[in-house]
Amino acid sequence: MTTRIFIGGLLFVAIFITVGYVLVNEGLLLVQEQDESGRMQAFAAGQDGRSIENGADMFTQYCAACHGDDGEGVPGKGPQLNPYLFTTRYPELKAANYPNSLRNFVKIAIAGGRPDYTAYWATKGETYAAPMQTWGDQFGGPLRGDQIESLTDYIMGWEAEAGQPVEIVEFTAIGNDVDQELPAGDAARGKQLWDKMTLYASAKTAPCSACHSLEPGQTLVGPSLASIGTRGAETVSGQDAYTYIRHAIQLPSEHIVSGFETADGRSLMPEGLGNDMSAQDLADLIEFLLTQQ
Repeated sequence: MTTRIFIGGLLFVAIFITVGYVLVNEGLLLVQEQDESGRMQAFAAGQDGRSIENGADMFTQYCAACHGDDGEGVPGKGPQLNPYLFTTRYPELKAANYPNSLRNFVKIAIAGGRPDYTAYWATKGETYAAPMQTWGDQFGGPLRGDQIESLTDYIMGWEAEAGQPVEIVEFTAIGNDVDQELPAGDAARGKQLWDKMTLYASAKTAPCSACHSLEPGQTLVGPSLASIGTRGAETVSGQDAYTYIRHAIQLPSEHIVSGFETADGRSLMPEGLGNDMSAQDLADLIEFLLTQQ
Protein backbone atom coordinates (compact mmCIF):
# COMPACT_ATOMS: atom_id res chain seq x y z
CA MET A 1 0.00 0.00 0.00
CA THR A 2 2.81 2.40 0.90
CA THR A 3 4.48 1.68 -2.45
CA ARG A 4 1.24 2.41 -4.31
CA ILE A 5 0.80 5.68 -2.46
CA PHE A 6 4.40 6.62 -3.26
CA ILE A 7 3.99 5.77 -6.96
CA GLY A 8 0.67 7.64 -7.08
CA GLY A 9 2.32 10.67 -5.53
CA LEU A 10 5.12 10.56 -8.08
CA LEU A 11 2.60 10.30 -10.92
CA PHE A 12 0.64 13.26 -9.53
CA VAL A 13 3.81 15.36 -9.30
CA ALA A 14 4.80 14.31 -12.83
CA ILE A 15 1.37 15.25 -14.18
CA PHE A 16 1.48 18.56 -12.31
CA ILE A 17 4.92 19.36 -13.73
CA THR A 18 3.84 18.32 -17.24
CA VAL A 19 0.70 20.45 -17.14
CA GLY A 20 2.70 23.38 -15.78
CA TYR A 21 5.28 22.96 -18.53
CA VAL A 22 2.57 22.93 -21.20
CA LEU A 23 0.91 26.01 -19.72
CA VAL A 24 4.16 27.92 -19.62
CA ASN A 25 5.49 26.70 -22.94
CA GLU A 26 2.26 27.21 -24.88
CA GLY A 27 1.57 30.63 -23.43
CA LEU A 28 -1.72 29.81 -21.74
CA LEU A 29 -1.06 31.70 -18.52
CA LEU A 30 -2.87 35.02 -18.04
CA VAL A 31 0.38 36.93 -17.66
CA GLN A 32 1.64 35.46 -20.95
CA GLU A 33 -1.54 36.49 -22.73
CA GLN A 34 -1.03 39.99 -21.37
CA ASP A 35 2.67 40.38 -22.26
CA GLU A 36 2.54 38.01 -25.29
CA SER A 37 5.53 36.03 -24.05
CA GLY A 38 4.37 32.48 -24.77
CA ARG A 39 4.95 30.22 -27.77
CA MET A 40 1.38 30.59 -28.99
CA GLN A 41 1.64 34.36 -28.78
CA ALA A 42 4.97 34.32 -30.61
CA PHE A 43 3.47 32.09 -33.33
CA ALA A 44 0.45 34.37 -33.70
CA ALA A 45 2.69 37.43 -33.87
CA GLY A 46 4.75 35.76 -36.57
CA GLN A 47 1.62 34.96 -38.56
CA ASP A 48 0.42 38.56 -38.19
CA GLY A 49 3.80 39.86 -39.31
CA ARG A 50 3.80 37.69 -42.43
CA SER A 51 0.25 38.76 -43.23
CA ILE A 52 1.19 42.44 -42.94
CA GLU A 53 4.27 41.91 -45.14
CA ASN A 54 2.13 40.20 -47.77
CA GLY A 55 -0.40 43.01 -47.50
CA ALA A 56 2.33 45.61 -48.01
CA ASP A 57 3.47 43.88 -51.21
CA MET A 58 -0.07 43.71 -52.54
CA PHE A 59 -0.78 47.33 -51.63
CA THR A 60 2.23 48.38 -53.70
CA GLN A 61 1.08 46.17 -56.59
CA TYR A 62 -2.65 46.89 -56.62
CA CYS A 63 -3.44 49.98 -54.55
CA ALA A 64 -0.58 52.50 -54.55
CA ALA A 65 -1.25 53.73 -58.09
CA CYS A 66 -4.54 55.24 -56.90
CA HIS A 67 -4.01 55.74 -53.18
CA GLY A 68 -0.30 56.60 -53.00
CA ASP A 69 2.61 54.59 -51.66
CA ASP A 70 1.73 55.47 -48.05
CA GLY A 71 -2.01 55.95 -48.46
CA GLU A 72 -1.62 59.69 -49.00
CA GLY A 73 -3.97 59.66 -52.01
CA VAL A 74 -3.38 60.48 -55.67
CA PRO A 75 -5.21 63.53 -57.06
CA GLY A 76 -7.72 62.50 -59.70
CA LYS A 77 -7.25 58.76 -59.09
CA GLY A 78 -7.98 57.83 -55.51
CA PRO A 79 -8.62 59.46 -52.12
CA GLN A 80 -6.36 59.63 -49.11
CA LEU A 81 -6.58 56.68 -46.74
CA ASN A 82 -3.87 57.60 -44.26
CA PRO A 83 -4.83 59.21 -41.92
CA TYR A 84 -8.21 60.40 -43.34
CA LEU A 85 -9.84 56.99 -43.08
CA PHE A 86 -9.17 56.84 -39.34
CA THR A 87 -9.49 60.49 -38.34
CA THR A 88 -12.46 61.57 -40.46
CA ARG A 89 -14.21 59.01 -42.67
CA TYR A 90 -14.91 56.30 -40.11
CA PRO A 91 -15.89 58.76 -37.37
CA GLU A 92 -18.39 60.23 -39.87
CA LEU A 93 -19.80 56.76 -40.47
CA LYS A 94 -20.11 56.03 -36.75
CA ALA A 95 -21.86 59.35 -36.23
CA ALA A 96 -24.35 58.20 -38.88
CA ASN A 97 -24.91 54.95 -36.91
CA TYR A 98 -22.83 52.71 -39.19
CA PRO A 99 -23.08 49.32 -37.42
CA ASN A 100 -19.82 47.69 -38.49
CA SER A 101 -16.25 47.83 -37.18
CA LEU A 102 -13.53 49.83 -38.90
CA ARG A 103 -11.70 46.66 -39.84
CA ASN A 104 -14.79 45.22 -41.48
CA PHE A 105 -15.43 48.51 -43.27
CA VAL A 106 -11.93 48.38 -44.76
CA LYS A 107 -12.25 44.68 -45.63
CA ILE A 108 -15.64 45.11 -47.30
CA ALA A 109 -14.45 48.19 -49.20
CA ILE A 110 -11.48 46.27 -50.62
CA ALA A 111 -13.40 43.11 -51.46
CA GLY A 112 -16.54 44.69 -52.88
CA GLY A 113 -15.14 47.92 -54.28
CA ARG A 114 -16.62 51.37 -53.83
CA PRO A 115 -19.03 51.99 -56.73
CA ASP A 116 -20.46 55.06 -55.02
CA TYR A 117 -17.34 56.58 -53.46
CA THR A 118 -17.14 59.28 -56.11
CA ALA A 119 -20.48 60.64 -54.89
CA TYR A 120 -19.12 60.93 -51.34
CA TRP A 121 -15.94 62.64 -52.47
CA ALA A 122 -17.86 64.98 -54.75
CA THR A 123 -19.40 66.46 -51.60
CA LYS A 124 -15.83 67.21 -50.49
CA GLY A 125 -15.05 68.98 -53.74
CA GLU A 126 -12.87 66.17 -55.12
CA THR A 127 -13.32 64.28 -58.37
CA TYR A 128 -11.90 60.90 -59.36
CA ALA A 129 -11.74 59.35 -62.79
CA ALA A 130 -13.50 56.10 -61.87
CA PRO A 131 -14.98 54.30 -58.86
CA MET A 132 -12.93 51.66 -57.10
CA GLN A 133 -13.21 48.19 -58.63
CA THR A 134 -14.01 45.00 -56.73
CA TRP A 135 -10.96 43.01 -55.57
CA GLY A 136 -12.42 40.01 -53.73
CA ASP A 137 -12.94 36.84 -55.76
CA GLN A 138 -16.42 36.42 -54.28
CA PHE A 139 -17.37 39.62 -56.11
CA GLY A 140 -15.55 38.74 -59.31
CA GLY A 141 -12.20 40.29 -58.35
CA PRO A 142 -8.73 38.70 -58.56
CA LEU A 143 -7.86 38.28 -54.85
CA ARG A 144 -8.57 35.37 -52.50
CA GLY A 145 -10.04 35.83 -49.06
CA ASP A 146 -6.68 35.43 -47.30
CA GLN A 147 -5.18 38.10 -49.58
CA ILE A 148 -7.99 40.50 -48.71
CA GLU A 149 -7.27 39.79 -45.03
CA SER A 150 -3.57 40.59 -45.54
CA LEU A 151 -4.35 43.87 -47.30
CA THR A 152 -6.71 44.76 -44.47
CA ASP A 153 -4.04 43.95 -41.88
CA TYR A 154 -1.57 46.23 -43.64
CA ILE A 155 -3.98 49.17 -43.93
CA MET A 156 -5.14 48.80 -40.34
CA GLY A 157 -1.49 49.14 -39.29
CA TRP A 158 -1.75 52.86 -40.07
CA GLU A 159 -4.38 53.37 -37.39
CA ALA A 160 -1.91 53.50 -34.49
CA GLU A 161 -0.19 56.58 -35.92
CA ALA A 162 -3.26 58.21 -37.44
CA GLY A 163 -3.99 60.26 -34.34
CA GLN A 164 -0.43 61.49 -33.91
CA PRO A 165 0.27 65.17 -34.56
CA VAL A 166 1.19 65.82 -38.17
CA GLU A 167 4.45 67.65 -38.68
CA ILE A 168 3.80 70.90 -40.53
CA VAL A 169 6.36 71.51 -43.25
CA GLU A 170 7.02 75.18 -43.87
CA PHE A 171 7.40 76.03 -47.54
CA THR A 172 6.09 78.55 -50.05
CA ALA A 173 3.69 76.99 -52.56
CA ILE A 174 3.68 78.11 -56.17
CA GLY A 175 -0.09 77.60 -56.30
CA ASN A 176 -1.74 78.61 -59.59
CA ASP A 177 0.31 81.76 -60.19
CA VAL A 178 1.60 81.18 -63.71
CA ASP A 179 3.17 84.65 -63.83
CA GLN A 180 5.62 84.09 -60.97
CA GLU A 181 9.17 83.72 -62.27
CA LEU A 182 10.60 80.27 -61.68
CA PRO A 183 14.20 79.42 -60.84
CA ALA A 184 16.34 77.41 -63.24
CA GLY A 185 15.07 73.85 -63.43
CA ASP A 186 17.05 70.69 -62.72
CA ALA A 187 15.93 67.87 -65.03
CA ALA A 188 17.70 65.21 -62.94
CA ARG A 189 15.80 66.20 -59.81
CA GLY A 190 12.63 66.48 -61.89
CA LYS A 191 13.05 62.83 -62.89
CA GLN A 192 13.53 61.90 -59.24
CA LEU A 193 10.29 63.69 -58.42
CA TRP A 194 8.53 61.91 -61.27
CA ASP A 195 9.88 58.52 -60.12
CA LYS A 196 8.97 59.30 -56.49
CA MET A 197 12.60 58.97 -55.47
CA THR A 198 12.49 62.36 -53.76
CA LEU A 199 9.73 64.54 -52.31
CA TYR A 200 8.26 67.94 -52.98
CA ALA A 201 9.20 70.73 -50.59
CA SER A 202 5.85 69.96 -48.91
CA ALA A 203 7.18 66.44 -48.10
CA LYS A 204 4.56 64.94 -50.43
CA THR A 205 5.19 62.70 -53.41
CA ALA A 206 4.56 63.83 -56.98
CA PRO A 207 1.41 62.09 -58.29
CA CYS A 208 2.26 62.59 -61.99
CA SER A 209 3.34 59.05 -62.92
CA ALA A 210 0.13 57.56 -61.50
CA CYS A 211 -1.91 59.28 -64.22
CA HIS A 212 0.54 59.84 -67.09
CA SER A 213 2.78 57.41 -68.94
CA LEU A 214 5.95 58.39 -70.73
CA GLU A 215 5.40 55.59 -73.24
CA PRO A 216 3.92 56.56 -76.63
CA GLY A 217 0.22 55.75 -76.91
CA GLN A 218 -0.10 54.38 -73.38
CA THR A 219 -3.07 55.93 -71.57
CA LEU A 220 -3.42 55.59 -67.81
CA VAL A 221 -5.88 58.18 -66.48
CA GLY A 222 -4.50 61.08 -68.47
CA PRO A 223 -2.83 61.15 -71.89
CA SER A 224 0.70 59.92 -72.48
CA LEU A 225 3.38 62.59 -72.07
CA ALA A 226 5.79 60.92 -74.47
CA SER A 227 7.45 63.61 -76.64
CA ILE A 228 5.65 66.36 -74.67
CA GLY A 229 8.85 68.41 -74.92
CA THR A 230 8.15 68.64 -78.66
CA ARG A 231 4.37 68.35 -78.85
CA GLY A 232 3.84 70.96 -76.17
CA ALA A 233 4.84 73.70 -78.60
CA GLU A 234 2.27 72.50 -81.13
CA THR A 235 -0.79 72.20 -78.90
CA VAL A 236 -1.95 75.70 -77.95
CA SER A 237 -1.43 78.63 -80.27
CA GLY A 238 1.02 81.14 -78.83
CA GLN A 239 2.45 78.82 -76.18
CA ASP A 240 5.86 77.19 -76.36
CA ALA A 241 6.42 73.78 -74.75
CA TYR A 242 7.60 75.29 -71.45
CA THR A 243 4.53 77.51 -71.13
CA TYR A 244 2.14 74.76 -72.18
CA ILE A 245 3.49 72.30 -69.62
CA ARG A 246 3.46 74.91 -66.87
CA HIS A 247 -0.13 75.96 -67.55
CA ALA A 248 -1.22 72.33 -67.80
CA ILE A 249 0.10 71.70 -64.27
CA GLN A 250 -1.05 74.90 -62.59
CA LEU A 251 -4.23 75.60 -64.59
CA PRO A 252 -5.31 72.19 -65.91
CA SER A 253 -8.77 73.27 -67.08
CA GLU A 254 -7.41 76.17 -69.14
CA HIS A 255 -6.87 73.78 -72.04
CA ILE A 256 -8.34 70.28 -71.90
CA VAL A 257 -7.16 67.47 -74.14
CA SER A 258 -10.23 66.04 -75.87
CA GLY A 259 -11.57 62.98 -74.12
CA PHE A 260 -10.03 63.82 -70.75
CA GLU A 261 -12.73 65.98 -69.22
CA THR A 262 -15.20 65.39 -66.41
CA ALA A 263 -18.97 65.38 -66.82
CA ASP A 264 -19.11 69.03 -65.80
CA GLY A 265 -16.51 70.04 -68.39
CA ARG A 266 -13.43 70.34 -66.19
CA SER A 267 -10.14 68.59 -66.76
CA LEU A 268 -9.66 65.16 -65.24
CA MET A 269 -6.37 66.55 -64.00
CA PRO A 270 -7.18 68.03 -60.60
CA GLU A 271 -6.88 71.67 -59.68
CA GLY A 272 -4.53 72.77 -56.95
CA LEU A 273 -1.48 70.64 -57.75
CA GLY A 274 0.68 73.72 -57.26
CA ASN A 275 -0.41 73.96 -53.63
CA ASP A 276 1.93 71.07 -52.78
CA MET A 277 4.83 72.33 -54.91
CA SER A 278 7.48 74.98 -54.44
CA ALA A 279 8.64 77.07 -57.38
CA GLN A 280 11.75 74.87 -57.55
CA ASP A 281 9.67 71.68 -57.62
CA LEU A 282 7.66 73.00 -60.53
CA ALA A 283 10.73 74.21 -62.41
CA ASP A 284 12.43 70.83 -62.01
CA LEU A 285 9.38 68.86 -63.20
CA ILE A 286 8.96 71.09 -66.24
CA GLU A 287 12.66 70.76 -67.08
CA PHE A 288 12.39 66.98 -66.90
CA LEU A 289 9.27 66.89 -69.11
CA LEU A 290 11.03 69.07 -71.66
CA THR A 291 13.54 66.24 -72.12
CA GLN A 292 10.74 64.01 -73.40
CA GLN A 293 11.34 64.49 -77.12
